[in-house]
Amino acid sequence: MPHIFVRGGRSFAPLGMVKSGTFSTTSTSPVVVSGMVANAALTGSTVTSDALVSNVGGPVRIGFSIELTSSGGQTSTVGVYKNGVLVGTAVVDTVAYNGVTVMFGSVTTTVAVGDAITLRYNQASTAWSTTVAATVTRLNISAGDSVVIGGTTSADYTPAAGWTDVVFTPTAGTTMSGNAFVVPMAHPNAILTTVLPVRSDQAMAARILVNGSVVVTGPNTPAYDLRVRATTGVAVAAGDLVTVQVQRLSTFGTTVYAGAKFAIV
Repeated sequence: MPHIFVRGGRSFAPLGMVKSGTFSTTSTSPVVVSGMVANAALTGSTVTSDALVSNVGGPVRIGFSIELTSSGGQTSTVGVYKNGVLVGTAVVDTVAYNGVTVMFGSVTTTVAVGDAITLRYNQASTAWSTTVAATVTRLNISAGDSVVIGGTTSADYTPAAGWTDVVFTPTAGTTMSGNAFVVPMAHPNAILTTVLPVRSDQAMAARILVNGSVVVTGPNTPAYDLRVRATTGVAVAAGDLVTVQVQRLSTFGTTVYAGAKFAIV
């Protein structure tokens, strides 16, 4: 059964879409991320021509995550569009040479029934192609008073061997319990996402836990300068505790840099 939220006298069931298959582009103008399909975990979601179609009118929050890989360094821009018009401000980040990163963000807007919401991407140069990954690239429409929480690391540090918690500084409005983020409200398939810039002499990985149980483990990423990441869609309840952990396999040198990020969008 979908979670139905009552906001200001109206009911609202979150909607979503996820990426099916990879998508590559060299476009310097915003292009729709193709291959989007309805999120089966969010009942009532409809996708038409890679757009999530709103079935409700009123204020909403739209959150997204997108994983990008490039064989050359790229300055990448990702935005949420309503009926072909950018909503709020696009997110800009750099995909490192032969690297992978996850970008994420959230905007608020007012929708009408039938409005088409798309995720669009462009990059600074056509010299190298960028590939958008399946599954971890996703977009949700949630109630307008939904709260985005998250945090960043404020200083470089060396983690202990094995799986250990990443210690974040919370963003405004975020409540922590020790190293865990406290979920402020329920969602049937919230986007949980993290990306950590690291320097390591070995392969590394990141994972996300809810109430001490692992809900996703990101891929092993190769040694040296890289970004480890993990993203998933999962049901959460108000008061759940979410932690991010990083894996250090041995005594080889490892640094997690300041600026590592986590968010529930």
